[in-house]
Amino acid sequence: MEIERVQTERDVQEAVTLASELWPESVREKLEREMQDSAVSRSASVWLARMDGRAVSFLHATIRREYVEGAEPPTGYIEGVYTRQEARRKGIAGTLIQEAERWARERGCRWVASDSELDNAAGQQFHRASGFSEAARVVCFSKRISAGR
Repeated sequence: MEIERVQTERDVQEAVTLASELWPESVREKLEREMQDSAVSRSASVWLARMDGRAVSFLHATIRREYVEGAEPPTGYIEGVYTRQEARRKGIAGTLIQEAERWARERGCRWVASDSELDNAAGQQFHRASGFSEAARVVCFSKRISAGR
């Protein structure tokens, strides 16, 4: 297994493909912009894990300077982590988490945080197995309002 930071356009496209598998409802162009921006940012990074030269996993992390539930800013934040089914249970995502922790520590963070959907039991189990503790459970609400007065 090889771990590398996303830097080239090829890397960006591979990360976007994996991110699209994690978030199929996302617009590909938006993911491309996000991955491209993160590839050149000091406060964001994306890593790929490769097996036999093939990208099988990615992790996207940012530095959050605002409030993060259960942590103190600045906080390294795992925005997304995903491993293809055939490459799971080999420690790949855990290795990516460790890389993100190292990166966040280098940027002055003492905390790393993440989130998982309430119905994503596998994601929650992964986070616990990676050393995360549950900080809170929330239900988010939104209400569309009409334009004008």
